[in-house]
Amino acid sequence: MIYTLPIHEQRKQVCRHMFLSTLGVTERQIRTALKKRQRDGQIAMEGRGGRREAEKVEDEEKTQSILDHINTFPRMESHYCRANTKNEFLAPELNPTTMYNMHVSEMAADKIKPASRSLYNNIFKFPGDSNFLL
Repeated sequence: MIYTLPIHEQRKQVCRHMFLSTLGVTERQIRTALKKRQRDGQIAMEGRGGRREAEKVEDEEKTQSILDHINTFPRMESHYCRANTKNEFLAPELNPTTMYNMHVSEMAADKIKPASRSLYNNIFKFPGDSNFLL
């Protein structure tokens, strides 16, 4: 194998030790990169881990669906200390479990996979600018 480094806009041949030391890599890292090299000279993208774009878009759609569902319920101001709080309250017969079950029913009717209970609860607790209390 021939090791070269760019020096003054030219490629100069160097020994293996200098090549590895200059780049701060190991011989194994070089071998791995060469194995992943494609015919056009590009290195193949890493295929492990990470979230795919389709999953991110799906999560954003689910989040928006949950927000839309929560916003369909009427809210009331507190009749105590209105001047001191911006909290909004739901009707006494509503709670996160009831609301989630209603959301699941709506999603099932539309044949859409519903969001998880934990995602619904997280969005319910922190739905943006509004402050919900039961």
